Amino acid sequence: MVILQTSQYSTVKVLLRISSQGVISFISNTWGGRVSDKYITKHCGILNYLTPGNIILADRGFDILDSISLMQAQLHIPEKDKHNCLH
Repeated sequence: MVILQTSQYSTVKVLLRISSQGVISFISNTWGGRVSDKYITKHCGILNYLTPGNIILADRGFDILDSISLMQAQLHIPEKDKHNCLH
């Protein structure tokens, strides 16, 4: 999820699909900042690209496990250490 803050009070969200090779292969429409990540995931069309066995990397708080489980994909959330670095 890319969050673009356009002013002090306006936020725009975009969901990206990035392949393991680093290629951006999906860009959703923009959504208002108050829309939940879960809603965007369910309604932007990205689930149509999942195939069984896909591994989805997401940040903590990205509550999409039920959506991707229907597509037989796996959710991996990297852990952060005490310095807030991903592992």
